[in-house]
Amino acid sequence: WILTFSNARNHAGFLEADTVDALSDVILNCNSDRCSRAVMWSAAALQNLAASYCHSDSGRCNWKWDYRSDGTHEKLRLSSGTPLEIDAQNVREEIASNKELLKKLTHLTCSGPVSDSRQDDSGVWPSKGKVNSNDEYSASIVSWAAAGLFKNLALGGPEIRLELQKEQGLINCLCRMRKSPDWLEELKAKSALYNMGINFDDATCDFSETSDQEDEDVKR
Repeated sequence: WILTFSNARNHAGFLEADTVDALSDVILNCNSDRCSRAVMWSAAALQNLAASYCHSDSGRCNWKWDYRSDGTHEKLRLSSGTPLEIDAQNVREEIASNKELLKKLTHLTCSGPVSDSRQDDSGVWPSKGKVNSNDEYSASIVSWAAAGLFKNLALGGPEIRLELQKEQGLINCLCRMRKSPDWLEELKAKSALYNMGINFDDATCDFSETSDQEDEDVKR
């Protein structure tokens, strides 16, 4: 999955090999906890393929919102000083057009977050999971990667952001995840909400539009 990060040659090669379809198939067709590690890394790889990369020390881009005079979001733009090297808009459009995949990714996002106790029923913290152990079979290691993919899909422009906001329960699930005790879940959820143009402070990231029952339906 890391081979897709900030490397133009690798990025192009993976796209030519239809990697987006292959990784999407893993996410859609693996429904057992025994697949958790494969689904997590597939979502993480799609997250990297859907990212844009810039000429910076980290390879990452710095995105900022322009605001209207009334304080509402107007345009998400690339900050000056970080010239674009890889634009993955074609990948974002391809993934966003797969409605079945978006629904599955929403389900995976809403299966999180973990809670304060690493040993309780909420499962293994993704940032603390151990390789070659039963941690690899915990469904809780997947949510951060799904949220991270939404983070980069939201860079795809207003039409894609609108489609993401229409996904039942997604915004509420990201709002809950932003308070996760696991830094991976917290970081991805806050970044996804920011890129989608959703304020995630307590005053605006509320749950007034989606009932608890609807959120439970998304998890199933």
